[in-house]
Formats: sequence, C-alpha cells, structure tokens
Amino acid sequence: MSEKIIPEPENEVSHSKHHLESIFDSITEPIFSVDLDYNITRLNKKFESLMGKTFKEILGTKCYTQLYKREDICVDCPLQQVVSNHEQTSFKITVTDSTIYNVNCFPLKNKDGKVIAMVEFARDITYEEAIRKELSVLQQQILQKSLQLAKQNKELEIAYNKLSRELILARIVQRGILPQQLPLLNELRTAVYYLPMEDVGGDLYDFIEISPDILGIIIADI
Repeated sequence: MSEKIIPEPENEVSHSKHHLESIFDSITEPIFSVDLDYNITRLNKKFESLMGKTFKEILGTKCYTQLYKREDICVDCPLQQVVSNHEQTSFKITVTDSTIYNVNCFPLKNKDGKVIAMVEFARDITYEEAIRKELSVLQQQILQKSLQLAKQNKELEIAYNKLSRELILARIVQRGILPQQLPLLNELRTAVYYLPMEDVGGDLYDFIEISPDILGIIIADI
C-alpha cells in the first residue's frame, strides 16, 4: 500500500505564490498593486517593461514616484477614492509617447471587508480613441451634410411650388390662346380634342374664316 504524501505548508505557500506570479505575468497589459502607504507590492512583467526598470527597482517604491515622478501623493489619487468608497474607479491617462491608457482601480479587501490594498490595471486604448475620434468627425460631417441636404430640399420644394404655380398660369394662358368656339358651317362639322403631354404643350391650332366658303385651319408645333 502506497504512502500518501501530504504537502508541507511552506511548499503550498511557495506554490501559491508562484501561481499568482504566473497569473500576473500572463496578463498582457500592465498591472500592479499598492498598499495603503502607496508602496507597490506586486507587478507583472508588462508593467516592469513599461517602467523600463527591473522588478527589484520597482517593488516597494511609491506608486506616484514611479508613475508620475512626484515626491508626494497625487491630488486626485485613485487609492483614496477606492478606500473611501470601497468601489472600483477608472480614469484615462496619456503618457509621454501619446499612448492613451484606460486605468481601472480595484479594492483588495480582507475577510472583514476592509480595504487593505488596491490593484491598478491599465489597458492601451490609443487605437480605440483614434477610431472614436474619427467616428465623431464623420458624425459631424454627416450631420452637416444632412443639414445641407435638408436646406437644399427646402429650396427645391419652394422652387417646385413656384414652378407649379407658373405652369398653372401658363396652362391657363395657353388655354386662353386656343379658340374658345368652333366655327359653325352648314356643310362642315368640326371637333377638337386637345391633350398636351405636359402641363403646357407646344401645339397650337386656330380657325380662320377666310370667306363664307373657305375656312383656314392652322396647326402649329412651337
């Protein structure tokens, strides 16, 4: 019968610590934690690379010194907000190379629910911000074009209504030019059917009584 090996507590702690470090380092965005005295207590390789320093050079230093080259805490320190509100907070920051990060700050609590540390996770949103800016510009351009089209449509509507009134007047004038009565002849019956293709046609006709026995008919296309 084989003997069951029970792991020693120290080995378990070492294994858990290594596992936690592996999780931190597997995250491709910079992440670190700070205690209530603003000391950096944990960081991943991405944060180490971003700072351009080694793990030992960063660990235990003040977060505001590493991030902002300050000698005292920041005015709007997210750690103070997290401790007072017990809730996560977020903000955007632009670094010297114009990279834009969205920083999320999460509280770390003990079993009694008291905040004992804070984790900061930064995500590079430079590309997203550029796309958002381009979309905003395009939306403004579309809005301007829409307003221009609405104005032009209104002008076209006014012009169309004006033209329609003018065509109605032109049709009335044209109808007035055409003979209102047909000639009355003993041996000739006349009839007219006039249907223009448009509101105002280009065809005209007229009757001229040259003599009692002669009737002139004019048909013109103008």
